[in-house]
Amino acid sequence: MTEGVHPTFRPPAQGEKVKARILDFELTKGGTTEYTLEDGTIVRLTPQLNQVLMQVDERGDPVLSPQGIPIYNFNFGIQTQVIPKNRTLYVPKPHGPPPGTPPSSMTV
Repeated sequence: MTEGVHPTFRPPAQGEKVKARILDFELTKGGTTEYTLEDGTIVRLTPQLNQVLMQVDERGDPVLSPQGIPIYNFNFGIQTQVIPKNRTLYVPKPHGPPPGTPPSSMTV
């Protein structure tokens, strides 16, 4: 056995599938990173954890890395918000009458 390598660790062979368990998670502390571009535009980035998998053996026990830590697979996304310097955006005009407008055949 190699020094410092956990005895249960065996890297998967090329193309081999490994069993993994989907773990539930909760956000315990969130954060947004904000950048200001030289033209005054603000870019806000917020990371989002979408899914966590933990590799398990056939008995359902965690497979450990060479350091003895369970092997996790993380799926992340990033929410991006761009705020122009003049804080003005152009959005599509809504279709139809405003909400709460009675049909044209009704009198109020």
